[in-house]
Amino acid sequence: MPSPSDTVLTELHERLKHIVRQERSNYGCHDYLYDTFSPITADQIVMAKHAQKIRKEIIFKLIEIVDHLVINREVVHAAVSMIDRYLSLSPSNFLPREDGLPIDLIGISALCIAIKFQVGVMARRHIPFIYSSAPIYTTQDYHDAEFAILNILKWNVNFPSPASIIQDLAAAIPAPPRLEGKFIAVEGYKDFIIDRASYFTLLALLEYDFVPRRPSSIALAAIMVTIEIEEDFRRINNTLNPPKESPFISIVELYFGDCISCLDDEVRWCFKEIHRIWSKHMHCFDRPSSPRGPEIFEGTPWCHEGIHGTNSFGN
Repeated sequence: MPSPSDTVLTELHERLKHIVRQERSNYGCHDYLYDTFSPITADQIVMAKHAQKIRKEIIFKLIEIVDHLVINREVVHAAVSMIDRYLSLSPSNFLPREDGLPIDLIGISALCIAIKFQVGVMARRHIPFIYSSAPIYTTQDYHDAEFAILNILKWNVNFPSPASIIQDLAAAIPAPPRLEGKFIAVEGYKDFIIDRASYFTLLALLEYDFVPRRPSSIALAAIMVTIEIEEDFRRINNTLNPPKESPFISIVELYFGDCISCLDDEVRWCFKEIHRIWSKHMHCFDRPSSPRGPEIFEGTPWCHEGIHGTNSFGN
């Protein structure tokens, strides 16, 4: 079976160590809805549940905007990271108050920051449309909100998102034996894993319980779930014997186990939760939405209501 070279894996190991250091320092985020209160009352639980609903609605709105503008959905990961980290430093922004920013203004402003950093000068043509998505605010309101977010976060916006980490980890995915010697098929297999795993991270992004989880844990778990589902699908359709331990897991443990491990409790939790989310929605899947847009898996039995299809912009 063709496997990644030692040189490639060694370089990836150094990059993953750097990513994990970032996750545990500048880009860490705690459970800001429940950890704020101790002990938590029934009224506070209701308030936190409502805040989670608002958060999910805002993320759906951001996805609609980037799909309309045909921008890579990875910017949504970066924007939501800024939203969560900002709110972790000021969780009462979910409540109306004179000295706080409205949550919808925080969301749109965070998306603008993410697009400016990831798209560059070309972002200028997108910003007016994004501002118009919430016309009750002025351009100055957005500028002030962006500045406030950047100050609170100390300009730490280069977020190592689960989607970007999946791109890195793809180098450690060995080709299955059936594709040995078929370069185009191997690349297609990896693209398939990347797109589907990235889609899983987008579903995880909607769930508040993933907020305190490290992006690397989410990314690794998403790949593990994708590989397992793909192997299960092939066994069902080709009556294959159950596979032994995944070669991908073996590579991760051998080369990256000191910084990211499939046996880590957080990775195991993410794996179970992502699998649960997939199992919950698999019956309504029709066409999945990858970071490159909702058409990438045209004709395959994968989709998710609210992340694909018609949106408020008429697409």
